[in-house]
Amino acid sequence: MDKLVFSENLRFLLWRSGKARDEWARRVSDWLDAEIHRARALLTDAEPSSWEIQVLAERLDVTEADLRFSSLLAESGVDLFVENLRYLLSAGGRGKKKELSA
Repeated sequence: MDKLVFSENLRFLLWRSGKARDEWARRVSDWLDAEIHRARALLTDAEPSSWEIQVLAERLDVTEADLRFSSLLAESGVDLFVENLRYLLSAGGRGKKKELSA
């Protein structure tokens, strides 16, 4: 399993669910009954356990195989650049507009 594919899929599915980015780690932590630092690690680059994959796949309504191996972002047709630009220009990106102009 490519742990980066897993982390990307996890972030994509949380984004698609409509939850604010600053709530993602807490949500994953609650689902897994895990420490917040473990949830943050899974959102970046940590290797998930089989149990974590099973729970998250169930919560996110995807197959374990898709969560582990598919590029759900690529399959969705979402333009990541456009979405990131929208985020930076929205209230969610408050305070980050300087980064955009740099």
